[in-house]
Amino acid sequence: MVKGENLNEVVNLVTKTIISAADASIPKSGLSFPKNRKPWCNKYCTDTNCDQRRAWNVFQRLPTSANQIVFQRTKASHAGLGRKVNVNTGICVQY
Repeated sequence: MVKGENLNEVVNLVTKTIISAADASIPKSGLSFPKNRKPWCNKYCTDTNCDQRRAWNVFQRLPTSANQIVFQRTKASHAGLGRKVNVNTGICVQY
């Protein structure tokens, strides 16, 4: 039991104690938010992505080993393009 002369002082003391205990125990996050990076893309990047989708559609319709090799090559060239973009611009782009 908290003793005091005035009821308002007692209430303020209890309230401050609860707030300080909550501030000490609840972790605070900073006010800085991660930057939203703009994806870097140009005509070559768009064409490579289109070629990859086209090769995948052909491979889905006709699953032959030749079509699989074509798809894997286009996918590898597109992945290499993503790595080049990351190194040259410093922007992390997922393809």
